[in-house]
Amino acid sequence: MSTKNLSIAIVFMLGMNFFISAQSYIVSPTKLYESASLKAKPLGVLVRGAWVKEVEESKIDGKFQKIIVDNTTVGFVLKSLLKKRLSIYDTYDEKGSSPVIENDGHYGAAHMFITVASLRGRTKPSIKAKVGKVFTMGEVVRVNYYPFNPDEWVNVDNYFVQQKYLGKRPILHELYQQFDSIPISDLKERKKIGQRIGEFVWRTGIDTPKNPGLRRYLSVAKQLKDKQLIEKLVLEIEIEKAKTKKQFTYEELQKIDKEKNYILLNGVRLKGYELSLAELLSIKGKPIRKIKQEEDCCYSGNMRYIYNDGEFIVEETKGVVEIDWFSLKTNSYVVNGFEISSKVIRSEFVKNLASIFYYNGLYPNSYDFVNFLDYATIGINFKKNKPNTFHFFISP
Repeated sequence: MSTKNLSIAIVFMLGMNFFISAQSYIVSPTKLYESASLKAKPLGVLVRGAWVKEVEESKIDGKFQKIIVDNTTVGFVLKSLLKKRLSIYDTYDEKGSSPVIENDGHYGAAHMFITVASLRGRTKPSIKAKVGKVFTMGEVVRVNYYPFNPDEWVNVDNYFVQQKYLGKRPILHELYQQFDSIPISDLKERKKIGQRIGEFVWRTGIDTPKNPGLRRYLSVAKQLKDKQLIEKLVLEIEIEKAKTKKQFTYEELQKIDKEKNYILLNGVRLKGYELSLAELLSIKGKPIRKIKQEEDCCYSGNMRYIYNDGEFIVEETKGVVEIDWFSLKTNSYVVNGFEISSKVIRSEFVKNLASIFYYNGLYPNSYDFVNFLDYATIGINFKKNKPNTFHFFISP
């Protein structure tokens, strides 16, 4: 078995514990060399703080250490650049010559951006490996080792993508220019760039207009005669239109919440987002199961009451109940006088509440109400085009 194949087998046999139990850190950005010489072929760049596995000291030059990096590549670095712990007093090359981005205001560690739409992240560095995650255009990912070979695999967030799909953060107006230059007849290229625009618009700032990008992508969807995509994009354009027509202030939203919002639990109207244990038992009866859990900084209790259509966090001593989630088939949530339940279709929901909820097209079945409360976010999840569940997320 070759050295590289052996290292792959070892890494995946032992998993992340392999790195944790025998790791060293790269103290200063450096190239990874094919052999124990600064004149050897460079395989890639390691950033400061990258985890590596020390294999053995070079028998040719004792100044070098043979290592395995996080994508299973075997190579050599100077031993002086390896440490068991990093320190703020370390002397290192802050600029370096790596294409990996250090400080740009988008991420707090060494990173790059996904430069294509719907990129499959593999669980192993192989095109045949299982897909563990799908990355979207413009998504920021942490990078510790950047190989020079464009077809080589990069470990990003413990998934593997090829180096050629990583780069600088995309620029939206450049994507628009690229799309607009493509002939209408070149549907393949229009689809490719249209998909990138369709994903990346949702990674731009909250105040960045989305509709110029969505309309471009919609023109592609119509060419493809993709009914499902057309429906999604038309709805998203309506959402963005509604937000430009009416912007509620924080104070206005809190007033709406106090005067026009409420929960119907089994048809019983609650006074707020909490209830007493006596009220819960009166409305829902005894839970099918109770689970004691570790105390959470965000919730008052440590007992989880589980029902077929919801779960509640209970502080039994004080008799206080907080909602975790409930089904919208048997319960409902009224917002600004509009009742949200599984009887409602998505277009009605959007028509009535688009100017109030927060939406991100990368998560098309999630709609959040973020400013009703200063300590929690309320989420509505859709399934088969109808509201399915209500979730209550308490902020730390």
